[in-house]
Amino acid sequence: MYRPTSGLDSPRFVGIRTFMRLPHVTDVSRCDAFVVGVPFDTGATFRVGARFAPEAIRSISVMLRPYHPHHRFDICERISVVDAGDLTVLPGFTEESLERVTAQLVTMLEQSNGGVPIVLGGDHTVVLPELRAQAAYRKQPVAVVHFDSHPDTWDEYWGERYTHGTMYRRAVEEGLIDTAHSIQVGLHGTLYDEDDWSQSRTLGFDTLTLRESLELGIPATVERIRERVGDAPVYLSLDIDVLDPAYAPGTGTPEVGGYTTIQMQDLLRGLGGLNYVGFDLVEVLPQYDGPGQITSLLAANLCWEFLALVALRKG
Repeated sequence: MYRPTSGLDSPRFVGIRTFMRLPHVTDVSRCDAFVVGVPFDTGATFRVGARFAPEAIRSISVMLRPYHPHHRFDICERISVVDAGDLTVLPGFTEESLERVTAQLVTMLEQSNGGVPIVLGGDHTVVLPELRAQAAYRKQPVAVVHFDSHPDTWDEYWGERYTHGTMYRRAVEEGLIDTAHSIQVGLHGTLYDEDDWSQSRTLGFDTLTLRESLELGIPATVERIRERVGDAPVYLSLDIDVLDPAYAPGTGTPEVGGYTTIQMQDLLRGLGGLNYVGFDLVEVLPQYDGPGQITSLLAANLCWEFLALVALRKG
């Protein structure tokens, strides 16, 4: 079993930065889960810089400890986890990068016999090769739980079909998503027109805007997600901009009126037991972060919650 170096054994500032001070291991054959960075931001339509997010999230993740007080277990006693490093991308070349990321992830899924990747983005374009890899490995589409301010189902930007705002439409067109068991949660912010959110439902997603979620309450939102997903293999994708910029200022397209940190924790902690096949956390831009690296710190803690969800399934 792989597990992190303890802060009781050596100071947190000692050593090469890996996620949570986990061993850096590229052979994931003995892993239940593995953290992997995809430092790609060529798909961004406004601010760029998410290519530096894996490094920033890893750096602050030294604060994390393996025991989860809510679930009452040591994550790394239940599952074997490593930091597998970053995948190779070509900055400035979107489609070639997506092909490379897909191929590398398929190899890792095969090597780990279906181990669960925890992907540190990168802009949200990276979810497309992640879903391509899952569908190729599993020979079937997967359900998606998508937390985001934005639906990311637009058709194109400036004639370009592969951006961080179009990849869910591309994934549906490619048959990668089981939309009958998929849901987008937390939509909010300004819109181009009234079709921005309805186009997701046209593609087959269920949707919960942030206002609808808050009116239902967090427990009912959790139940809505659970009912939608059922037993389907599911990929959870979390854009950090679903949280209010008071808590996550370091992002590419911030939208006011988002979830609080504790609401996001409660949402994730209520989603144990689903058949998770992968996770990602995207759209952290360290150069726009606030004092104390608050966005990167939040991102690291949410990825820790992902690992706990894998551990719950294994327990």
